[in-house]
Amino acid sequence: RMSGPALPTSIMIGLSIDKDNCNRVVERGPSADTPESKTFKEFWGEKSSLRRFQDGSIVQAVVWQGRTAQERRSILTQITEHILSRHLGIAADRIEGLKFESGKIVGQSHYEGDGEEQAQKIIKTFSDLSKILRSCSKIPLSITSVLGISSVLRNTDLYPQAEYQVSRARKQVDLSPEMVPPYVKAHDIVCHFELSGKWPEDVRGILRLKAAFYLALKEELESLHITAKVNYDFIDIARNGFIFRLRFYVPKEEKMRASNISFWVPSSAADLKVETVILPYVSSYLGSLALQQKAFPLTVRFFKRWVAEHCLSNYIPDIFCELVVAHIFLSSKSYSVPQTATAAFLRVLSFLSSFDWALYPLLINFNEELSSETMELFNNFMNTRKSYPDACVVCPQNEKSELTRTAPTKSSLNILKHLAKNSISDISTLFSVFQPKPTSYNVIIHLKKSKTGRFPDSKPHQHHAKSIQFPVTEFEPARMYVEELTQAYGYLCLFLYNRYNPTEVGVVMKNAGNEHIKFTVNGSMGKVRTDDGKVKHNLDAMLSDFDLLGKGLVQNIEVVNLQI
Repeated sequence: RMSGPALPTSIMIGLSIDKDNCNRVVERGPSADTPESKTFKEFWGEKSSLRRFQDGSIVQAVVWQGRTAQERRSILTQITEHILSRHLGIAADRIEGLKFESGKIVGQSHYEGDGEEQAQKIIKTFSDLSKILRSCSKIPLSITSVLGISSVLRNTDLYPQAEYQVSRARKQVDLSPEMVPPYVKAHDIVCHFELSGKWPEDVRGILRLKAAFYLALKEELESLHITAKVNYDFIDIARNGFIFRLRFYVPKEEKMRASNISFWVPSSAADLKVETVILPYVSSYLGSLALQQKAFPLTVRFFKRWVAEHCLSNYIPDIFCELVVAHIFLSSKSYSVPQTATAAFLRVLSFLSSFDWALYPLLINFNEELSSETMELFNNFMNTRKSYPDACVVCPQNEKSELTRTAPTKSSLNILKHLAKNSISDISTLFSVFQPKPTSYNVIIHLKKSKTGRFPDSKPHQHHAKSIQFPVTEFEPARMYVEELTQAYGYLCLFLYNRYNPTEVGVVMKNAGNEHIKFTVNGSMGKVRTDDGKVKHNLDAMLSDFDLLGKGLVQNIEVVNLQI
């Protein structure tokens, strides 16, 4: 007797999710006095109970756990496990795929949920501060709009900042060199004034007048018991344990900076345009998308975590991550719009593994605001390819791709594409994607964790600031160190590190470290002469510089292999 085919040991089921109702905590059933009430009760079992609602109706209802956003996203899992257990006798531990806890990827120990509730605290504080700023009277010009450009204000920050804690002790503050202030983020905002023709006609005059406005604003805020600290080009405002970095926007300043190149000017005209014009517009588009597509913010956070875990924090800017994810939600031609962060994130990796940045621009048409002329222009993209950055990302108000003007570069995009391919091909569980394989570094710079200011598992606390009123903001020794390394040796090495947990910096040589090359005057920097009359990279001096630049921060330098 021949045996039949082997029965499958598992079955895969795909669910099409209704984004408007999939996170609903209360499922209302039929009225208690109808025949359907008994059927409803039999289906849901002990989960169903009679409940009275505000409209006076008494109905059968099912209530799921949904106190935090993370729990509300798990309602589909709760429903599936209950139905399969009640009607088919399948235990919860035999169900895979739906058991996904985002807190393990983007959460921290002091968060309630996976951090979205913390972000809402910052957004509410920003909203309250905006009302105060618009009502200020000591500044000669009225503030007409307050625009948030920090990623947390659109709920896409990987780790929303917890409230900083300030010591209230009046004793002498400990300024021991062994102590480093924990990282406190300053959330960027931009203020626009009412129109005025009385601004100075030179850039220095505008900067001095803006500084006077910052001082006037500080005085008024302090009269309202709001602490502020003035810098020459911005003002930091402390509110409810969060720091907001405010800059004033003056329309004519951009053109003046472009024609006035001076060490006295804090930033270039291009940087000013990005910070005060382009970013506020793009931030509003991304914020609107986050409200329309509930899975968008969490997908962005997944992508940022993936980039950080692969040590690309120095090469892939956050705004690039957000725009790539926005493209997935706005340009789903072959698929429906993703309704879960898991599906959307896997589509992001699939997109990155196949998209050719050298041949095509990434067009993101928010609200269909890109003109037909702009769309037509990019149909012949290769004719003007040299005038655009390596990662050409075009969206309304960013038609020239200014947001990606400096990063990511061609080499960064190639690394990103390679890593995305590997992540997709080797995926076993979603968590495995965030556990990259060991990378073959040429040199590993080990950092003292206590000196980095990044303590992922604890709330930030200001333990040795000079003033108990205001914390040290945006102080990231590891980031500053990597930037200095890149500036000095970026032509020779890649410096890879995780910004959110900077315990080490991986150094990858771009070309042969001991290769003998022909001497040229322009290419003589960092070289040493060899016996054959040629030159090679002075690796000993380079390693010495790594240690010198990171004095106090570097624990030790491990040379893995310089013979490339």
